[in-house]
Amino acid sequence: MFNSCEYGDDHFDVLLPISEVRNHYGIFFLKQLQNQAGAYEQFATMLSSGQEPLYEYVQMMSNADYGVYYFIPYGKENKVEGAIYYPFKTAVKDRVYIDTPLGTPIKMDAYHLNNDVDVAKRFLYSIPFKELKNKHLEVNPALVEFADKLENKYVMLLPEESSSLQEVATRNSYKEVVAFNIEYQLESFSTIEGNEIVVSALSPDRVYQTMKYVLAQHNIRLYEFGGIEYGRICFSILMSQTGNSPGDFMKHFTEEVRREISFLGYDISFQYLFHIYYIPVGGDGGSTGGGSSGTGGTSGTGSGSSEDIVAPLAKKIFRNSNMTEQNWVVLERMIEKIRMNCMGNALYNELKEVLGGKTLSIQFIDSGNSSFSLDGGIRLNINVVSGDFLHEMLHAYQAYNESYESMMGAKLNMEIETHYAQYLYQSSLPEYQVKNNKWKKRDTVNARWTEIVRLNMFLDGKGNLLPGISNSKLENVLLNRVIPTLQANGYPLNRYSIDYDRIGSISFKNIKVLTTNC
Repeated sequence: MFNSCEYGDDHFDVLLPISEVRNHYGIFFLKQLQNQAGAYEQFATMLSSGQEPLYEYVQMMSNADYGVYYFIPYGKENKVEGAIYYPFKTAVKDRVYIDTPLGTPIKMDAYHLNNDVDVAKRFLYSIPFKELKNKHLEVNPALVEFADKLENKYVMLLPEESSSLQEVATRNSYKEVVAFNIEYQLESFSTIEGNEIVVSALSPDRVYQTMKYVLAQHNIRLYEFGGIEYGRICFSILMSQTGNSPGDFMKHFTEEVRREISFLGYDISFQYLFHIYYIPVGGDGGSTGGGSSGTGGTSGTGSGSSEDIVAPLAKKIFRNSNMTEQNWVVLERMIEKIRMNCMGNALYNELKEVLGGKTLSIQFIDSGNSSFSLDGGIRLNINVVSGDFLHEMLHAYQAYNESYESMMGAKLNMEIETHYAQYLYQSSLPEYQVKNNKWKKRDTVNARWTEIVRLNMFLDGKGNLLPGISNSKLENVLLNRVIPTLQANGYPLNRYSIDYDRIGSISFKNIKVLTTNC
């Protein structure tokens, strides 16, 4: 449903109360509109009366033209008629902060897409609208026309020519080379660093290295590297290495690259141009002319995509029928990151095992701390990071390995274990080693976390006592330092019970199980 209200004679209110929006990026965008002077006015002028923003479908994307930007679709009379591209005002194209000033918005309707956008990029601009159509929204057909035309196929722009050059090439006097100009578009995603929400996309070099890896898998060498910049990569290979069909080759090549990049947690779409030219055999490499040209595209929206499951890892253990696809993707990326850690991977697998095919309720909340409860499942603050998520997943795992009575009688014991597990996980991440990392700073200045970190003087990374450390020494530090500090910092005795028979290394029994093979 589209929501709007009009006021005055020629003003149109395009804001919704943030509490009415569930989409992660829709909330970010609305907060930014409200906090940045002039941003709302700029946005409102882009829409005429009756054109209503679809905040539940806002995405953060990035391409060569705008860097990182908000994609805000809008509709009229229950049909998607276009989108507003609202870029960030920064010279850095692959990394922005959520409070980075917004630049100048651009309105992308069907006329602009099909007439003003370069043909070499039109597929990329059309793909997000096809994704909306795949989500069962009614979309102006002109917005998806180019995506339908090029999805996993290609068209010739210049036909094969029966030129004297090609006749020469067939007599082995020239070698055929195919030049590819590849434009790509990425879905971006957010992470927390310090007090900032950081939106990032893959660097051009990472995309290029992935392409080189895929080429190497097929024993294909670059003939010439034409350059790399954000959102665009150019290179040439010999025609013979394409199977004499550059369009078919690029269709399969970009699909493999897309699949590899999806393992990193990003969705990427490609549009490519190819052009055949000829080099004299044994010559100085100078181009002598050209043959055919074509263009095609690859994304995750083509044939077979309807069978793909959004967030398959997350949906194996969690449920929420009202959660947006974008928020499922956020969960999936955090789980993928957690599973890259040995303990985190075991936690996911063990939780799936104890659930036995059942699922836990999960939801995002705008305020308050993330939490787990037997009746409500997991509740995650909208600014959650993977360490917080691991903390709540471990609480769920603890609950399935306890009786109700034992769990309710040892709530602080369990908090100590989840805190220590969270510290072990976050301190293992590469970003923890970066200067001024938020979590490293927290661990040195926050009283609660300082005491949790102190436990590594008594325990190893698997929850076992260090050599020379007795259980009585660990009991002493828990009773006289850790427990009083937690009770004074958010975990009072009247809410967090203690089982004094479970003080010591037994408090870390789940970490020991989860790290058995680490």
